[in-house]
Amino acid sequence: MMVSLAVMGVLIALITGFFIENIKASIGSEQKNKVNSNIRKVTAELLNSGRGAQAFVLYKSFESIDRNSIEDRLTEGGSGDLIVFLYEGPRPSAKDEKRGYTKIIGYYRAPSNDEDPSTSGPIYKFEQQYDKPNTDSLESLLPDYDTIMSHTLVLSNAIGLADGRSFFNFRNRGVMMNVQVTQGDSVQVTTNTYNFTITPRG
Repeated sequence: MMVSLAVMGVLIALITGFFIENIKASIGSEQKNKVNSNIRKVTAELLNSGRGAQAFVLYKSFESIDRNSIEDRLTEGGSGDLIVFLYEGPRPSAKDEKRGYTKIIGYYRAPSNDEDPSTSGPIYKFEQQYDKPNTDSLESLLPDYDTIMSHTLVLSNAIGLADGRSFFNFRNRGVMMNVQVTQGDSVQVTTNTYNFTITPRG
């Protein structure tokens, strides 16, 4: 009897371990599919916005202090967490030097720890359109920081890989997005690196 119970105990332990490993593999596969799906969606989103724009401007972050003046714009080689695509229309009148903006679309990552940009965080999107070309400074048109909760969630969890930031200014001609996308919890986390370049039509 004791031998039979011992054998049964071993068999139950083996079967239980088998089922646990299968469940883990199933969860991992599901999370990996979610990561790849999220990557496809954000790629299509960014390509659509970027290729339709005439130009882009990169800032260090969405925090007001990092994008409140023209001096905050990051040039070639700069890395930041806020990218704004600019859609420009004709000049409102012959006396206007600027063409003006008909639309701006911005994407930004909000790290979970504001003091440490290398921490993970969601990526949001905002979009503003104007009935006629707007010649105000771009910085004055950007939405206030406290409007963050009203913006569209594009990616739930991302870690910036461009010096701890999400976007990189490539020769002032294109913007490279370089992040690590994560899915899951502390028990099982699935990650995938995400890297591609968008070049506005200019």
